[in-house]
Amino acid sequence: MKTNYASGAIALALVALQGCGGGGGGGTPAPAPVPPAPVTPAPVTPPPVTTADQVAAPRAFSVQPLNANEAMLQWTDSSSDETGFQLERRSAGGTWAALAVAPANATLFRDAGLSADTSYEYRISALRPLRTPVTVAAPVAKTPVAAVQSVFYVDANIGLDSDAGTEAKPWKTIQKAANSLKPGQTVLVRAGTYSNTASSLVRIATSGTEGNWITYRNFPGEMPKLKTTISKNWNGFEIYHASYIIIDGFEIEGHVKEVDLAIALADMRTPGPYASGNAIAFENRDLAKPIAHHIIVRNNYMHDHGLGGFAGMGGDYITVENNRIYNVGATSSYGGSGISLLTPRPLDANVADYKMIIRGNLSADNSNLVPCGCYSYQAPTDGNGIILDLWKNNNYTGRALVANNLIFNNGGRGIHLFHNSKNASIDIVFNTVVKNSTIAVTGEGEITLVDAHNVRVMNNIMSARADRPLNTISSDSTNITFSNNMVYGGNRFAGTIDANRRLTDAESAGLFGAGTGIDGYRLGAASVAANASVTTGLTLPETDFFLAPRVQGVRADVGAIESH
Repeated sequence: MKTNYASGAIALALVALQGCGGGGGGGTPAPAPVPPAPVTPAPVTPPPVTTADQVAAPRAFSVQPLNANEAMLQWTDSSSDETGFQLERRSAGGTWAALAVAPANATLFRDAGLSADTSYEYRISALRPLRTPVTVAAPVAKTPVAAVQSVFYVDANIGLDSDAGTEAKPWKTIQKAANSLKPGQTVLVRAGTYSNTASSLVRIATSGTEGNWITYRNFPGEMPKLKTTISKNWNGFEIYHASYIIIDGFEIEGHVKEVDLAIALADMRTPGPYASGNAIAFENRDLAKPIAHHIIVRNNYMHDHGLGGFAGMGGDYITVENNRIYNVGATSSYGGSGISLLTPRPLDANVADYKMIIRGNLSADNSNLVPCGCYSYQAPTDGNGIILDLWKNNNYTGRALVANNLIFNNGGRGIHLFHNSKNASIDIVFNTVVKNSTIAVTGEGEITLVDAHNVRVMNNIMSARADRPLNTISSDSTNITFSNNMVYGGNRFAGTIDANRRLTDAESAGLFGAGTGIDGYRLGAASVAANASVTTGLTLPETDFFLAPRVQGVRADVGAIESH
């Protein structure tokens, strides 16, 4: 049975915070109690505070301005025994002041009475008696200018595209927002299902600018759904030569469950949107137009698409993070994968910073069932968890990071590098890559490097099926570091096993805990992956797959999930 990783539509009500007062009653007062004789207690030295004495800090704390005078605070509750959440606020650079105490299990707070065109800082602490709270801060948020509307709203249920796009009078379609937004503006999309019969459900052709991105995101606490229609839609979101774009917090469901596989196989030479489609995609086929660059895709659920989850071709400065992608790629003859970055084009000569970032994603249960019609192949070619594909075509320069991803049960490879540029460098670190290559023809292993160059593969957990390789490193690959990975299973391992750790049966049995679903990839209580990373020369990620602080013990753990 295939696990369903989507959360579905999330409906979280705002919590009204109430104070409490005391009252008195009539009658004869009780006699005053007699105080006991004073006792001088013996001095007690308090024990040192350890991690066990701290209540877990909230995660993913963020602030979204709603208008010139209000902002929504949102966080993930990561503790089970807090009594509430202390919220604090200050004008940027000012003095911290208590804002409110949200009740236990709350995840949202609407802060009113703010000043327009003002930057604010917020921080939050989970509270529990006798435990030391851990405080975390959100990025600085700035309210918009009162006289200029910069936050717009879409609501499929009550909106009208002829209205003003305010919270009270929202637009009906996301495409109306895409046609209307200007640099620096945000649209907040309410819960509902968004469908149409255009080639793409939303076509984004207007760019933001540096420091003034255009943001498409869910209304905090809600998850809008984009649903494609068979034979009509190629993409959920299409980014058409646009830059400085953020897509954040959507469920994007394809129509692959409606596809007849026999028809897809018969029509593979003339593929169309019947059997194909991506959740989010951009292309740069028209070389006369600007390349797409500075794109952030995060916190989305992408599933059941015939071609791919996120598919980018020809861009630069692309970040794909904290998405959940599954069951894509099966019915298209274009060779799709969970996350694909194909033939990027360098925007500049920057080789110092990570420009391509794939971080904290789930990519699982993706596969190709239809042979690829590209390049005269007669068999499935992809269905990978993540693929960096043909980077040499445009001689891409720059650094790439693939970190904190959880990748399992894909038909193709877990992480696949295929003909990357000799002028790029790629770090594949702190991933958990388990039992991919379910289809023999694409069964080259968990992490595969084909004509790859300047690659570091470190601190990953890799587990292969018994009849598949753990990895593949082609003979034309150069400058490869493959070290400090924990590996088990498989019928072969390419590289120096002494630089890695092949686990014994007992060690592999205790590697993960006893959870189910995604929680089944948390480390076990005595896992050999705990505190076992080597980070010399690496930039350590600040958080793990679950956005928890990366270091919970002496050193960071190996794999995508820190033990916590």
